[in-house]
Amino acid sequence: PHTARCCRLIKWTQEHMAGSKVELQAVLRGCTDKLLPLPQYKQDKRFLRIWIQYVSAALPCRTHPMPALSV
Repeated sequence: PHTARCCRLIKWTQEHMAGSKVELQAVLRGCTDKLLPLPQYKQDKRFLRIWIQYVSAALPCRTHPMPALSV
């Protein structure tokens, strides 16, 4: 039930707040924080999809690569 609720909330956020990356990140983080400690979701493909979406949303935009570090 938790993953289904999270999936619905993520979908709603994507549809109704399409321009708000911050809002989507908050929803994805909330879902991953809620599901991560629950052992029944460790092998759940839906949780994996949520986790991948969260990591992808948290990464910096690919059109603005990080500057190279000089050592």
